[in-house]
Amino acid sequence: MLNYCKRCKEIHSSEDICPFYQKQLREHPELLTEAANFSTVAAQYHLISSQTLDTVAKGINKISGSQLGYEGTQQYMRDVQVFRQLKVDAYCKSGAFENARNARSYIENASNGQRDTLIKKLNGTGQ
Repeated sequence: MLNYCKRCKEIHSSEDICPFYQKQLREHPELLTEAANFSTVAAQYHLISSQTLDTVAKGINKISGSQLGYEGTQQYMRDVQVFRQLKVDAYCKSGAFENARNARSYIENASNGQRDTLIKKLNGTGQ
């Protein structure tokens, strides 16, 4: 593919690098390191924020007969933020969401009314 280079006013193929940028890279090789680091971080962000690993999990499930699942890290972090907010706002005095053990105990032993209230709070806090 051919591209017009605004820097040197010439046409380069997609495999070529403009002489200006070649010179710049020779003088500042750390730019390549920064570009590689950026690419790595961008790929990691995509991997953890998408459901890309679902395909891998499905393949493992076929072979092993398991029910492995993968949820994106962003969803996990949203859940952490919601429970942190419950600990700070709605249940700050009771300590019901002070830690995972208390939260589990609260949910397992809650009455229907308490569960309904929690669901309403989760819907409000989650938004």
